[in-house]
Amino acid sequence: MVNNLEGLVWDVGDVIVHFDQSIANKKFQQKSTLRITEEEVSAILFGGSASSKEYNVGLTEGYYLGKMDSREFYEAVKKELGLTMTYGEFADAWCEMFEPHTEVIRFIEFAKEKEIPQCVLSSTNPLHMEKMASIGNLRETIGSEQFVTSYNTGIKKPHEDLLVRVERVMGLSRKMLVYIDDIKKYVDAFEGYGIGAGVHVDVKQPQFQQRCIQDVCSKLEIDVPKGF
Repeated sequence: MVNNLEGLVWDVGDVIVHFDQSIANKKFQQKSTLRITEEEVSAILFGGSASSKEYNVGLTEGYYLGKMDSREFYEAVKKELGLTMTYGEFADAWCEMFEPHTEVIRFIEFAKEKEIPQCVLSSTNPLHMEKMASIGNLRETIGSEQFVTSYNTGIKKPHEDLLVRVERVMGLSRKMLVYIDDIKKYVDAFEGYGIGAGVHVDVKQPQFQQRCIQDVCSKLEIDVPKGF
């Protein structure tokens, strides 16, 4: 059987960049006029979805789905948490949590050089995506037109319609695509919708970046590049 896998569909948070939401939660707790714990901050922002790393329930859901812009989200959070922060201070705190996964970013650059089609599929919000896309020149490497997000579509993972958007953006059938995510249930769901192959990135494992690259290369049936 000939392998017809040609393109890569990347999740961003914890696959391409590491993030620690607790950093923002702590800053909000410190800047709140309420007697509130970091756990209560998380519950207001994300409901119970933080424990599963989905971060798409609670006060943030409308923001993730494009139903409010960044300033409207700031005003809502400011009110609910009793924040004493300007919009600029809030935006800085909200985004000061990301670090690059340098090996994965290097591989994305390699894939571009080899003209392997790539796109981003992310359930996230505008401020976080703006920050994440700036890390490692991700937007320039993949191309801003190749980003499919929950806030631009009004759909969050793992809805099948997101794959329709991905197919349209990439000009490739889902059967020709490899989907990479750190949340296994999303990988399983998209495999169930007929995507060519899935790669689950278990960030708790040692050398997970190298394992991710090895798994992606295996799906594409190409050799792992030298230096990885």
